[in-house]
Amino acid sequence: MDSGLAAVVAALIALVAGLAGGFLAGKQQSSLEYQKWQRSRADDLAKEARLAVAELTKSLGAATHTMAWLTWMARNRPKHLTKQSILSYDEEMHKLFPGLSGSLSLVSALSEPLYRQMEPLVEKVYRLDEQIALAATECIEESEDGTELLGRYHEEVSSYTENLNREVADIFYGKGAGERSISPNPSAPPDGQRTHVR
Repeated sequence: MDSGLAAVVAALIALVAGLAGGFLAGKQQSSLEYQKWQRSRADDLAKEARLAVAELTKSLGAATHTMAWLTWMARNRPKHLTKQSILSYDEEMHKLFPGLSGSLSLVSALSEPLYRQMEPLVEKVYRLDEQIALAATECIEESEDGTELLGRYHEEVSSYTENLNREVADIFYGKGAGERSISPNPSAPPDGQRTHVR
């Protein structure tokens, strides 16, 4: 083989090796950048999910505070419980529920596992509100039984309130916690998501 041809072949081999090496290095770098972007996106979604749960918990706390105030009055100061107190309760709950439903929807959009864990806490507030509203209706009709029943719900509301923050902390740090709890939700919100209507 002629030395000129050997030099050309060697140059071509070096060129192909350089191009292949550059291509593989670029592909590897691209893969690393994509993985880095995925981790960053997952971290951002987890942070958004935590903030959404915090907002939902705040709404739950506001709702249970309103319930506790009315039921405490029925239990401890029944003579001071007025029709206006009950109407004010109803008005305040009416204002709170859209935020509660919206916060739960946001949690659902960000993380299906978190939605599944938070939804029972929201449903409990809806059930308590319904029971309190029925007892309050009896109170408006000037029924002592209604006032007594309304006062009995104070223990249940207080227990829920005392356990709320612990249950939310358990979702993130205790029972059932883990990265899977706050992973992003790639699918649509779960079927059966309900909005409370009283």
